[in-house]
Parts: sequence; C-alpha cells; structure tokens
Amino acid sequence: MDIFDALFSASQARVLLFLSRNTGEAFFEREIVEATDVSRSAVNLATRALHKTGLIHRDHRGRMNFYRVNELHPFIRQFKTLDTIASLETLLVELRSLSRQIILFGSRADGTNAQSSDIDLFILSSEREKVMKIVGRYRLKYPIQAMVMNNQELVEMKEKDAAFYAQVKRGLVLWEASDELGT
Repeated sequence: MDIFDALFSASQARVLLFLSRNTGEAFFEREIVEATDVSRSAVNLATRALHKTGLIHRDHRGRMNFYRVNELHPFIRQFKTLDTIASLETLLVELRSLSRQIILFGSRADGTNAQSSDIDLFILSSEREKVMKIVGRYRLKYPIQAMVMNNQELVEMKEKDAAFYAQVKRGLVLWEASDELGT
C-alpha cells in the first residue's frame, strides 16, 4: 500500500483517483465499479458528491450517465501531482543516498499530464551510472525520464540551455540533501 492508498481509501477518493488517472475519458458507473472495486451504491454516492463539488463532469447519454474528471479544476491538478509523487516514494528512498537533489518537472509536476505522460525527473548526483541503474529497474505504469547531472554539468546547462534550466527549476523539489550544518 502506497501513501496515496493509505490517505485516500474512501470510496470518493478511489473514484476520483481512477478518473484523474484516466484524464479525457468518460466512464459509466458500472465501469467505475469494475475498475475501483467499490460497490455500485458507493460509486453512485461518490459520483453524485464529486459532481456537486465540480471535481467531475456528468454527461447524460440516453439513459446512462458518464463521468469524467474536470481537468481545469485546480484541485484536480494538485491531486494528480500528489498521485505522481506518491507513486515515486519507493524510488526516492532508494535515490536519496546517491543524490543531492531530485526534482519532478514537466506536466506531472503541474498536474496537466495526460494518462500516457512520462515522469520527468532531474537528479543532481555524481553517481550517474548507479542512479540510472536504479531508475532503470523501477517499474511504474508510466515511463520515467531521468536526467542525471553532476554539479559541473548543471552549471553548463544553466549557461547553455537557460530555458530548460528554468523549466527544471520551476519543478517540485522532491528531495534535497542538507548541508553539514543541518540547514
């Protein structure tokens, strides 16, 4: 069980998590029941409540209701980012001893990712081969694009590719080593 499962095990959260992981797709209640292992009555109550809050949209087609996540809602964007961070927790624990800084950047950092979007990680480390080996054996539903650089390469990137450097720095710092003074 990952952090997300522990925090969000209630029916509404499970329904919202399923819909947010399938951005752009609409599902009717039975499909949500099958995908989430939540009872039909709980899915019905959850979709009603989530629709009232504006977190999901409901579309009527014939006699059926289809539900999809409201991608424009700011909570959904943060929810999707939190889901990504939770899925990375085991990897982050493994990488901490080899890294000075780990940053999530790109669409998964700002919650605008599509279902097929990869996970963009910037890892500041002098142990590129070890880091890449760990990342390479780590399996998620989404591919991980890891960019591993040492301090000198980071300085060079800042000078030669300022736009990319800025994009990385706008990302979310998932882990950062503290200095010897504990700051």
